[in-house]
Amino acid sequence: MTDFNAYTAALIQLNSTPDLDANLTAMESAIRKAAGNQAQFILLPECSPFLGPEAELRMLGEQIYTRSKTLLDSLSTELQTAIAAGIYRPAEDNDGRIHNTLYYTDQSSGTVFEYDKIHLFDVTIPDGVSYQESRYIAPGRQGLPLLTGTAWGQLGFSICYDLRFAEMYRALSRAGAQVLLIPAAFTAYTGRAHWRSLLQARAIENAAWVLAPAQCGLHFGKRESWGHSMVISPWGKITAELGPEPGILYAKITAQDLQAARNRIPAWQGDSTPRYHL
Repeated sequence: MTDFNAYTAALIQLNSTPDLDANLTAMESAIRKAAGNQAQFILLPECSPFLGPEAELRMLGEQIYTRSKTLLDSLSTELQTAIAAGIYRPAEDNDGRIHNTLYYTDQSSGTVFEYDKIHLFDVTIPDGVSYQESRYIAPGRQGLPLLTGTAWGQLGFSICYDLRFAEMYRALSRAGAQVLLIPAAFTAYTGRAHWRSLLQARAIENAAWVLAPAQCGLHFGKRESWGHSMVISPWGKITAELGPEPGILYAKITAQDLQAARNRIPAWQGDSTPRYHL
């Protein structure tokens, strides 16, 4: 197993809106505060620079990507921290859609990594709100989103609705993932019911750290997010959690806790023997 030194992660919880300028300002302020509190790896939620109507998102897609990337790279350089944030980037398909992207930058090591969300949220939830993400988001098509060789462990990338697809995380852990990044904008309705349980399940199943920064509060119209950003240990213990308001949480991430959980119950390694027939 690849070892890594203990480090402090900061998870930033935002209440992003359709105001791109205000969101970028909030992101910068929170990142600077986290770095000032000695965070070495700073994570922000899905949709950090913009959470607004579909038509506005399509129109601003290129600008959101350029300005977000410039800001994050600049702050990583200045503050000497690694940063991962949910942003958007233009899609290769010329159909007007964009990608929902987890952008990672660590300018001290010259590392940049992008993961485009695979599983799109096309759901009408029981409170009557309909989400049809595939209308304006193009699904990612890259291979397994694993970033190796970082000072923060082997990182498995995912975004929000990906959380419900356990096989994705098992594939990541079997490929070497030690820390699972799950930025989200979980709805208030589904978050209340499932957010904590799903995050703990992914941590326990894969004996991996889970870092899950979240959006919170009312964004526009009826769009409301659950919040409750949290860090979960490889043994399934919630080591830090926020409530429903914007804020920053800090957690110590260690390879020792990872190894201890994996030694106790090695089920995370899986079983390649075919046993199940449908």
